[in-house]
Amino acid sequence: MEYRIVPGNDGRAVVYCVGRMTLPTQAGFTRIADDMRTNGTRDWLFDLSDVEFIDSAGMWMLLMVRSVAKELGGHLSITGATGQVAKALDLVSFEDVIRTEG
Repeated sequence: MEYRIVPGNDGRAVVYCVGRMTLPTQAGFTRIADDMRTNGTRDWLFDLSDVEFIDSAGMWMLLMVRSVAKELGGHLSITGATGQVAKALDLVSFEDVIRTEG
């Protein structure tokens, strides 16, 4: 998985994710978590528009970065999930755990 962090004018950063969210992409999430801690931004939006696949490991990694946002006194939301990603997140009622926008 590739990602790009774009600081927003509203005090929230957007993380654009591309590819697959699976166990082999865990290193990318570790880097995202490190970036979150050093960025100074508290609120985060993860844009999943270009994520083509997610499994339980990918969902766990989203929960991990949500914990980082909480450590920072902020919030994490997701947006843009489509196809298999939207179906997988819906199947486990992920919106009950992480706020979904759009």
